[in-house]
Amino acid sequence: MEQFSQIGQIERKTQDRVIEFFKKELGYDYLGNWEKRENNGNIEETLLKEYLQKQNYSENLIKKAIAELIKTSTNQQKSLYDKNKDVYSLLRYGLHIKESQSETTKTVWPIDWRNPRNNHFAIAEEVTIIGKYNKRPDIVIYVNGIALGVLELKRSSISIGEGIRQNLDNQKKEFIPQFFTTQQIILAGNDTQGLRYGTVLTPAKYYMEWKEEEAENISGIEKIENILDRALFFLLKKSRFLELIYNFIIFDKGIKKIARHNQYFAVKSAQKSLICSLIHKFGRTKNNYIEQYYENYIEELKQNLPKEFNPKGNIYVFVDECHRTQSGKLHKAMKSILPNSVFIGFTGTPLLKKDKLSTLETFGNYIHTYKFDRAVEDGVILDLRYEARDVDQKIDSQERIDTWFEAKTKGLTDVARNQLKKKWGTMQKL
Repeated sequence: MEQFSQIGQIERKTQDRVIEFFKKELGYDYLGNWEKRENNGNIEETLLKEYLQKQNYSENLIKKAIAELIKTSTNQQKSLYDKNKDVYSLLRYGLHIKESQSETTKTVWPIDWRNPRNNHFAIAEEVTIIGKYNKRPDIVIYVNGIALGVLELKRSSISIGEGIRQNLDNQKKEFIPQFFTTQQIILAGNDTQGLRYGTVLTPAKYYMEWKEEEAENISGIEKIENILDRALFFLLKKSRFLELIYNFIIFDKGIKKIARHNQYFAVKSAQKSLICSLIHKFGRTKNNYIEQYYENYIEELKQNLPKEFNPKGNIYVFVDECHRTQSGKLHKAMKSILPNSVFIGFTGTPLLKKDKLSTLETFGNYIHTYKFDRAVEDGVILDLRYEARDVDQKIDSQERIDTWFEAKTKGLTDVARNQLKKKWGTMQKL
C-alpha cells in the first residue's frame, strides 16, 4: 500500500504543477476537482449559457442553441465519429436557429474563433464521467463550457503510451464514448517524454509530438525548462489551440485527422487568400511518345480556351511532384495561359542535382522544408539504406542465349541488331 501511495503522490505532484501552469502561464481558469461532483459532462450548460448571454443573444436563442448542441452530441443513432463530426460542424459554422417560425434564421456562435480572448478557457481535474464503467480523465479543457480537450498525465517512469491507451479505452462503448462527442484534441504526457497529441479515435501509432519551429524566438519560452510544460505552452496557448481546431482538423472517409507540426508550419508559411487553385499530375508515358503527347495536350488545351481568354482574380497554381514535369513545355504552357499566377510546387522526393536547379528556377525559393532526417526522427517515414551486393551469375549455355536473341530480332536489320547488342550487352560481358 505504501508503494502505491508513493506512486500516487508522484503523479499528484505532476498534475498539481501542470494545473498551476495552465493557470499562470496559459491563463486558463480552474474549475476545481470534479471527482465527486455530480452530472459532469462534455457540455456544461451553465457555463455555456453564461458565455452566450455575454454575447447578447436572446434567452430564447440561447435555450434553443444549447438544446440543439446537446441533441446532436447525444444522438444514439450515430457512431462516435459521426456525432463528433456533426458537433464539430456546429462549433465551426455556428448553430442556425429561428426564434420563431415567422422570423429569419440567426447564427449562434458557441465559440468566437476570430477573437480567442473573447472566450472562457478553463480546466477541471479528476472529472468523473458516468458510463457503463465510470472513468475519470485527469484534466479536461473546457472552452465556454464545451469540452474540447482531454489530457492524461503519467509519472516519469510510466510511458506516455499508457496515457494514450487510457484515452483510447475511454472512447470504447464499454466506457464513456459519449464524453468524446465534443472532443477535438486528445493528449497524453509525462515529464520525461513530454506530450503526444491526436484527436478522436486516432490510433496509438499516430499520436504525435509537437515540435515548435524557431522556438528560441518566442518571448518567455527560455524560462520554461520542463519538456512537458514547453509542449503544453506551444500546443495549448489559447490562440494556437483554437487555430488548430478551426483550421487544421479534417474528417476524411471515416477518419478524423489533425495536422502534424510540419504540416501546420508549412501552411502558415504559405498562407494566403486563395480564389482558385489548379492541381495537375501526369502519369508515365513511353519516351517515344512523350514529346508529341505534351504537344497535343497543350494544343488541345489552348483550342478549348474561350476567345480573348484573360484569367481574372488572384490565381494560385499548386503543382504536385514539381520536380518532374515542370522544367519544360508543360510549365511554359501554364505560364502562358496563366501569366500572372503564383505557382507553388510540392515534392516529397529528394531532388537530384540536375533537378534542383531547374526546380528552384521554376518555382523560386523554398517556402517551407521538412527534411528527410527529421521525418525519420518523427517516425513519419522509414530510413533509406543502400547496400551494394554482388550477384553471382552463371551462364549455362551461350549458344541457347544467342539462338534466343536471333529469334527475337529476326525482323531487324543487322545495324539495328548490333545497336541492341551494344545497348544491353550480353550475359558474358556481365
